[in-house]
Amino acid sequence: RYVSLVVLSRAEHQPEQLDDITLRATLASIALVGVAALVALVLARPVLGLVGSAYQDEAVGLLQLMCLAAVPHCVVVMVAAWARGRQRVVLAVLVSIAEYVAMIGFALLFVGRMGVMGFGWAWLAGETLAAVVLAGVAWRTRHIDLALVRNAVTSRRVPNAAA
Repeated sequence: RYVSLVVLSRAEHQPEQLDDITLRATLASIALVGVAALVALVLARPVLGLVGSAYQDEAVGLLQLMCLAAVPHCVVVMVAAWARGRQRVVLAVLVSIAEYVAMIGFALLFVGRMGVMGFGWAWLAGETLAAVVLAGVAWRTRHIDLALVRNAVTSRRVPNAAA
């Protein structure tokens, strides 16, 4: 969420650059959170083993799923930040509501069958569904286009509040 505050701060000074700033920040946060999620996937078992074997056996899979869910969550957070930057507060609230409704819906489907692991799968599925839908809407409404993505990926600039 810190990155979304940086985006909003920078966009306040450069409102015409909001789409570009948001896309760059989204890609940067996905890269950072993705690496952290991969590290957490590898270290989940040994770290939980420090707490006790019961935790290690029961919680490793759930922790790994929750870490993976952080990656698509970056997209959801940045779309909400973009909406706030465009003064579309209702849209920002609807993004969050849709995200949690999806997770609750999946939880109702999965928890009864899989127990606590069902909640992890529901969280991952809800975040992923929300991210895919929001990215698709952004693409279809031309808030993101191929040139903008290419420029964001090839540029060495990183959004910051001091610009």
